[in-house]
Amino acid sequence: MPVADAGWWRAWTPADETVSALYDLAVKEDPSALQEVLGFSSEEAVQEAFIEDVESYSFTKSIEEELIGSGVEFTEEELGELSGQLVSMLDKLSCTVEIVDEGDDTVTVSLTTNGYSLSDIEGVAMTAQEELFAAMDEDTQMAIALGDEEAMMNFMREFVASYVEALTQLEPTQETELEVVCERLIVEDGDKEIIAWLPSDLTQFEAELSSAIMTGM
Repeated sequence: MPVADAGWWRAWTPADETVSALYDLAVKEDPSALQEVLGFSSEEAVQEAFIEDVESYSFTKSIEEELIGSGVEFTEEELGELSGQLVSMLDKLSCTVEIVDEGDDTVTVSLTTNGYSLSDIEGVAMTAQEELFAAMDEDTQMAIALGDEEAMMNFMREFVASYVEALTQLEPTQETELEVVCERLIVEDGDKEIIAWLPSDLTQFEAELSSAIMTGM
């Protein structure tokens, strides 16, 4: 919620530091920077303050659920390995931030992030599929064409493994600049209220970040 005017606002954590820490939370699922810059009591308290549904927020868990939902059978160990590989893509992402405008009630921060091209990702999927088919013997191709469940399952397992491995070799080649308007807002840490410069529309901020790190969506 907005906070009443306060002449001593310059003593607060600068908006660029807060936006950078929010980037770490939204993109890398790392609450440690927000805990430090805003003085939260724990990383769990940060998640409770900024994440609507903590249980479903995990990128790793969402990836595992998608893999399970695909109908392809994986062991828990295989799921963990695949999702871990995909999480490594997030380690390549980073941002720079700069305050570009300051007023009494708002501060505007320019955030520039690198990101992956959706066309590159689609190309990886196509290449992985073509290479698997090229290496496949005629009997297996015929079995898949005739709808043999075992042959299809084996193919999909190989495809997912090859696809994920290729994804981890991609580099974030796109760059996007976002303008983030911040205002003084209150977040809660248990019984304590924390006043900080935060994006006026946090939902929009997260949506714009998602598009920026996966361009072409």
